[in-house]
Amino acid sequence: MRPMTDPESRAPAGQGGATPAFERARGFVEAHAGAQEQAMARALCGLATAVEVAASIEAELEPDGGLPGPDPEARLEATTRALRCIDQLGLLAHPVVESMARFLVAAQHDDGSFGAAADAQARVWLTAAVGAALSRVPSVRLSVLRAAEGFAMGQWDVEKVQGGGDAARATILATFELLAAMPSELSDEALQWCGRELERGFRTGAFSALEAARVFVRCGADALPGTRLGAADVMPPLLASQLEDGSFGDAERAPDERVHDTLDALVALSRMAGE
Repeated sequence: MRPMTDPESRAPAGQGGATPAFERARGFVEAHAGAQEQAMARALCGLATAVEVAASIEAELEPDGGLPGPDPEARLEATTRALRCIDQLGLLAHPVVESMARFLVAAQHDDGSFGAAADAQARVWLTAAVGAALSRVPSVRLSVLRAAEGFAMGQWDVEKVQGGGDAARATILATFELLAAMPSELSDEALQWCGRELERGFRTGAFSALEAARVFVRCGADALPGTRLGAADVMPPLLASQLEDGSFGDAERAPDERVHDTLDALVALSRMAGE
């Protein structure tokens, strides 16, 4: 997979900050999200700096370095999203990164997994996301990353990426995200299968443009194994999917549940618009 940019050199995107699509999305986030998400939306529109986003995250950290949430699982997810956000804005040298990384590493179980969900597959998806985020932090030990990769890929099989349902979509995203960061013995086979199923799902409408774009962004790539999909295929339908209120995602979900989908769409549009 060819990197879209050098992560350490990324500036806040802002390429489309003056366009109606960006402005409407930013307005939606500012109306329905907290300070951290608002800062991220402004940065993606060129109206705030990465340092301001990091400061908004730092202001919310608990003493243990994690972000607050109603339960341990939600805290892991929120902290992982924030670490991914810092990476997308090219600010991995900021001190807040080490605090979040320590919190996440401390939450890893002996089997390499993250999370406490009874459903093993749900722990696989979370472990892939946390492991991929931690792989961007130079101070994180390789043993932590390999343990996460071992747990997640130890339960991978072809059937889990077939069918086009929610579970298949989550598995494809998790597989691409993890293996883009940490190659595995299963990399070639798994990525080829995931690429084929991603393209098939996108072409048939089983995968939305946002779901496809999210894969490219999480991998930091403009080309993926097993698929001919590219920005030229994904960007027009992604733009067309923007809802009347400026958000992206499932219109049947509550506005606050569409905030992170909208931020993901803004990142995708920022990174892929010029492809």
